[in-house]
Amino acid sequence: MKIIYKFIHNKSGVVAIEFALILPVLLGFLLGVVVIYDALRVSSDAAYANDTMADLTARRSIVNATSIGQTFAIGKGLLPGGGDRFTWRSRLSSIEFVDNKYAVMWSKTAGDIEKLTKEMVEAMSLPSLSEFDTLIIAETEVDFVPMFNISDIGQQTYHYLSYRRPRFVELINYE
Repeated sequence: MKIIYKFIHNKSGVVAIEFALILPVLLGFLLGVVVIYDALRVSSDAAYANDTMADLTARRSIVNATSIGQTFAIGKGLLPGGGDRFTWRSRLSSIEFVDNKYAVMWSKTAGDIEKLTKEMVEAMSLPSLSEFDTLIIAETEVDFVPMFNISDIGQQTYHYLSYRRPRFVELINYE
């Protein structure tokens, strides 16, 4: 009886046991916060990279394979780690509104994404265009894979669409 009484009233080691019980929960929260922060950072950086590519293209009067390649390189470089940690795809296109229809003037891609088609443009939510107005459309997709797969975030694909009107000319030609 005395041994049981001593065992029940002995308080040494209680803090260590409580710490051992709470530590896994705290580590889980910490790793979850890191994963969520990383997902938000990648999402934000991908949106910024997409907007930057659209803006850079809209500032030119003529584009060619070299300038489009440089624009794609800048966009990829704006992603965390230079985009090497993620699967990254992007498309830059120029469309024109003629005879109440969209016409794709040119479309260039980086990564595994198809060129823009008239059907894709018609499915997009774009601003109203007047006859012979043009738009530069930038699209970026990033496959996010979490550093630690401990939460329900899992692998996600972020898709961004940006459009700009050409700044200095009515139509940006591709050479």
